Amino acid sequence: MEIVIALAIFVMFSASTAALILGGFSLLERGEEFTIAAALAREGVEATRSVRDRDWEEFAYSRSAVAVSGGQWALSGEGTTETIGDFVRVIDFYPVYRDGSGNIAAADDPGASLDASSVKVTVGIFWETGQGINESVERTTYLTDWR
Repeated sequence: MEIVIALAIFVMFSASTAALILGGFSLLERGEEFTIAAALAREGVEATRSVRDRDWEEFAYSRSAVAVSGGQWALSGEGTTETIGDFVRVIDFYPVYRDGSGNIAAADDPGASLDASSVKVTVGIFWETGQGINESVERTTYLTDWR
């Protein structure tokens, strides 16, 4: 009887330890995925800034991927997305509207007018985890034609 009780305690302890270890590995993997996704989102924002610095007129798209062309970042074209390993990067461009005081406003606000020198850029990173869960990271910035 003592052996059976000792064996039961050992099995419960071993199962708990195994569950903790496996859970820790799962959290490490998810943390790594979020770190990579955040870096890809930051890279997308910086790539669009680089495009802005070179040629504001390239911001004629509502959605585009970015790619290195001729040693510099360039937009890939309307409706394109970019797959990087298990991640998909989507860059969306939105018009910016301003009120009479120059503050950003919704398009349907009374007195709002289109600011042709500004664009809202949203970089989204999407992926599916090993457990089949869809995850995403998003970064948003406003860019202006500073010239």
